[in-house]
Amino acid sequence: MNDLELRDVRVIDVAAGLSGDPVTLRLVDGRIGRIDPSPGARARGFVMPGLIDTHVHLFFDGGPDPAGSYLQASDSDRLDVARRGAERALAAGITTARDLGGPTAPAIALARRIDLGQLAGPRLVAAGSPITRPGGHCHFFGGEVANPAEARRLVDAQAAAGAGVVKVMVSGGGLTPGTRPDTVELPSDVLAAAVQAGHANGLPVTAHCHARAAIEAALEARVDMIEHASFVEPDGTVSISSELLARIRADGVVVGPTVAGALRTAARYRAAGRQADPDGRATIERLEARARIARALGEAGVTVLAGTDAGVTNTPSDVLVEELEAYRAVGFSTAEALRSATLHAARGLRLANTGEVRAGWAADLLLLAADPLQDVAALRKPLAVIRAGRVMAGSVGPTDPHSAGSASA
Repeated sequence: MNDLELRDVRVIDVAAGLSGDPVTLRLVDGRIGRIDPSPGARARGFVMPGLIDTHVHLFFDGGPDPAGSYLQASDSDRLDVARRGAERALAAGITTARDLGGPTAPAIALARRIDLGQLAGPRLVAAGSPITRPGGHCHFFGGEVANPAEARRLVDAQAAAGAGVVKVMVSGGGLTPGTRPDTVELPSDVLAAAVQAGHANGLPVTAHCHARAAIEAALEARVDMIEHASFVEPDGTVSISSELLARIRADGVVVGPTVAGALRTAARYRAAGRQADPDGRATIERLEARARIARALGEAGVTVLAGTDAGVTNTPSDVLVEELEAYRAVGFSTAEALRSATLHAARGLRLANTGEVRAGWAADLLLLAADPLQDVAALRKPLAVIRAGRVMAGSVGPTDPHSAGSASA
């Protein structure tokens, strides 16, 4: 029996954007067992759902050259990078993360070891190797396919291995020389085959799309989600299309604009003086446009999911609050920002009974000293991070902060 009691706390209702009167939460066997009123009690903290980062790369180190470091590392060193990234994410209040690009077998094995309690980390939804053209973006993870039959076989194999999502690289990307973010790189028949195979296996499909044409191709193929949505034209400029935004919304496709990773990468490039050359300047402008793209998505009524692209250049695995602060800076309400990393993220990842504080739902929770609806910066220093009913970081009371037994807030 793994029981925990959080007394006299105010629950953040992320759906309504409200904080309630003091209650006592009883956590039983990894679930929220009961929520009872605490009449007349003075609130001793705030409880909200654990954060969900919908876009991470735990096998990248988040340093100045993540792809180069990955390629030079041994298998054991790569696993150490991923393990440390998972621990860092959990300590920052991220109780679920979706890994959207890594070596299939190690990524799925990492997710299983975390589920079994052998390693500390968020619950992981792993894609494994992204589906990409030969020599395409992140081909070094092992997801190269040359035709529809190969795409179907690879997706079937990943589903059988335990992948929780399919990732397709529709455009090129910045970390892979020889690929172009401004063009469609995955042939339409290969893309369609991968999407159909993913859906046949009961898996959602998300598409890496920097080029505007890549967004259009992904929608034609009926993907469930789009990553980045950078709206890059063939000449490298960014042009946000209101018509395409309306289509994304009409098709019910959700988008993870990955603002934090983009801004951090741009900052690194500026520090290195890359704005002095035309290609570097264009790359920085494309990355820094991601914030206004997030604003345009929100204004168009598209559901935005918080994802950082953690692991890419200058982006460690604990910067999800920066993503939410970026949303606030472009006009999202605090409640909208919180939903992007809780309720909406859980729905987008198809996670049942996750993303809200409700009886019977997963006890993935944060205990906070201040109300995050007033300022998302309250998330930066959680008093406690609770994953599956266990305190994994911080403390909920005077007892052993990592005890599996009863404790009080």
